[in-house]
Amino acid sequence: MDRDRMPDRSRLIRRATMFLLVLASIAVEVAAADTRPWGTSVANAAGWVIAAVVASALLPLPRNLTARPPRWLALPMLALGAAPFVLEPLRRQITGDGYALELQMVFGLRNVGLALAACGGWLLCMRLACVVSLFLVLFSIAMTNHPAVLTLLGLYTAVGSVWLMLVYWSNLNAVLVPPERAVSVEVNDRPERLPWVAVGLAITLVVSVIGLVAAGPQRMANTLGEWFATSGGTGGYDPFARGGVNDGDDETSGSNPNSTGMTQTDQFLESPLPSLYDLISEQFGKPFKPKSNERAIALDPNQVKARETKKKPADNLRPNREFPTTRRSPQAPREPFSRSARAIFEIRGRTPLHIRATAYDRFDGVSWSEAPVQPRQSLLEKEESSNWMHLNERTPPEIFAINDVHEFKMTKPSGSLIPTPPHLVRFRVGRVDQANFFSWGQERVLRFAERDAPSGIIVETECRTVDPRLLPAISFPDQYLGNRFDYMELPESLAPEVRQLAQDWTAGQPRGWAQLQAIHQHLQSEYTLDAQAEVPDDCADPLRYFLLESRRGPAYQFATATAILARSLGYPTRVVTGFYAHPDHYDPETKHTPIVREDLHFWAEVLLPGGDWLILENAPGYSVLGPNLPLSERLALAFWAAVQMLQQHAVAVSVVLLTLAIVIWRRRQMIDWLAVQRWQRGQSGGWWGWRTMPTWQQRVRSAVRILERRATWAGHPRQPGQTIATWVAACSICSGKAAESALESPAAVASLRRLAQLAEWAAYAPDGAAPVSASDVQQICMTAFRDWPTTQFEHNIHSDSWMGASR
Repeated sequence: MDRDRMPDRSRLIRRATMFLLVLASIAVEVAAADTRPWGTSVANAAGWVIAAVVASALLPLPRNLTARPPRWLALPMLALGAAPFVLEPLRRQITGDGYALELQMVFGLRNVGLALAACGGWLLCMRLACVVSLFLVLFSIAMTNHPAVLTLLGLYTAVGSVWLMLVYWSNLNAVLVPPERAVSVEVNDRPERLPWVAVGLAITLVVSVIGLVAAGPQRMANTLGEWFATSGGTGGYDPFARGGVNDGDDETSGSNPNSTGMTQTDQFLESPLPSLYDLISEQFGKPFKPKSNERAIALDPNQVKARETKKKPADNLRPNREFPTTRRSPQAPREPFSRSARAIFEIRGRTPLHIRATAYDRFDGVSWSEAPVQPRQSLLEKEESSNWMHLNERTPPEIFAINDVHEFKMTKPSGSLIPTPPHLVRFRVGRVDQANFFSWGQERVLRFAERDAPSGIIVETECRTVDPRLLPAISFPDQYLGNRFDYMELPESLAPEVRQLAQDWTAGQPRGWAQLQAIHQHLQSEYTLDAQAEVPDDCADPLRYFLLESRRGPAYQFATATAILARSLGYPTRVVTGFYAHPDHYDPETKHTPIVREDLHFWAEVLLPGGDWLILENAPGYSVLGPNLPLSERLALAFWAAVQMLQQHAVAVSVVLLTLAIVIWRRRQMIDWLAVQRWQRGQSGGWWGWRTMPTWQQRVRSAVRILERRATWAGHPRQPGQTIATWVAACSICSGKAAESALESPAAVASLRRLAQLAEWAAYAPDGAAPVSASDVQQICMTAFRDWPTTQFEHNIHSDSWMGASR
């Protein structure tokens, strides 16, 4: 079959085949690194796809579709299949990133599939390309649940359905088979044997698909991936492996772990680490001693008797550690380091999140004193038939939304601290099922009892989430009893201006959350967070200096100001130090948020009526974990957020909507203009078309299709079985009233009939026998385009002669 006589449907099948490979190529790139932007994956696949499209345009089409492809095509296909393996060392050396061996093999298969699609003129290559595309898509959906892959799967299904329909109709028309097989039928009286091999393969495929769906694509892929040679273990491993067994760099599980990885294992490995106070000194600097001392008179011990007493001085009642608010910031900047290599623990779950470590209750104007340990503040109970520990506490106030869950994977713990989120409800640490294995530090600060926290464990937690809309309903009591007075005590040296500042900020606000929110708004809007800000050496009241003079300082100054201002209004508060999980530190590759020394943070907390502590985060740039709302409320919030966004960008949205409306209104004119431009460019080998139209027969058939599209838009397409001559006659004949219209003229009828004659000649004349020159073909087609716009077909549809001719 000559290239110039290739049927149009065969060309559509080749295009559909290439499009299937394009979708599969993009899906593979997204699945290979689903944490990077999908636009980057599309760009990576675009290079190979463009090369395949160019090769498809340059390769000569065979005369016989069923002929065997030439043997020389095997060499470039092998080169394309080996290209990922050759380029991988360069990629790792230049970018520092790489793919595992199994991904390199898939990319090699992807390249071979694109090469087969480029050679789609041969039936064998076309079919093999479709098989390769199907495998690539199945591989992609088994590797990831990325929304882009699911979207590509839907497009692949639609295009694949079109491909099957085109192949079916082509087989009926004997397009994809040799002519001799299309006209001859061989009768064989011998009984046909059942194709056992094909039946076995079909049964195996069906069973495999059912098993894959039942077990889950990702679970099955992860299980099979453990056996790849590129995974961790057996002494040799690939640093870019996606999973592994035994002792590789990736997360490992078993009875003999050799590293403090974050895995579900019951083995505890001790790790000596600096204490939390070492971290505080490195983060915020060491406390300084005032240089100026008051003058004192030395007393003669022979003249003055010193009275001994067994009572401790008032300042020595709490022999716990203190945190001075007069500190020197670190002079030399800390050296940068890898977050993943030096993370204390990592969090899986929603952020931002505050993790308590130490709480302070008394403030003497300069230093905070650590609150006493209360191991019996809240009883822990083991839940039945599980290893979860439940907090037995009073009924909490109705300010909480749906509970949220987190996982804390401890790599380098500090002391006996167990990281937990605020408003903890229940937790689980591996298979530990004894409540006395745990204890409390300060209130709501969970720790291990009589031991340090081991490395390589996972702490699973469930906590309540605060709904800010319900906070105004909190009813704070006017009086507190017992040790709650410690959280309301004010320093004797508190400046009157600080007391007055609290009154001024909350003037006119009712008691409760409204006053606390007023303090929050002033600190957020009028003060600056500056970790390098220092208090002068001769400053005796650092809180007054921060609030009334400098108006800038580290996080502990904001926490101190919040707590003291709230206490002056009668609210029991405390200052807490711990870790802050910032959303910007989220690692999309591991889907965890690493916590390092730089995440050490200070904040204030107010006592709730139910005994829990509510976070008051007033440092600019920090926020509190939002509520875990049901789907209906999340959709409503997203809707109103979209409405607000539209209101803020009303002009830009209006321009876009107006442009879109114009495009929709004039879409047919635009499509028709592009089709005519493509027809013109296709004759000169331009980039508009899939392939150029070198013969006059192809140009004429393309011009007829443009006019048929216009008639279809007008509401009366060429009917199945209707010849071009009959269709042209129906277009040319009009009633008397229509003939008088300015839309029709004898010249227009003549131009359409000349095009019809060319179309019949192109359909039935021998190859190479052109009735007119190439310039005349160009002139006839362009004249028909000009004389027969869509409005002309619309005018003739309403005439009686059109309907009669159509019948």
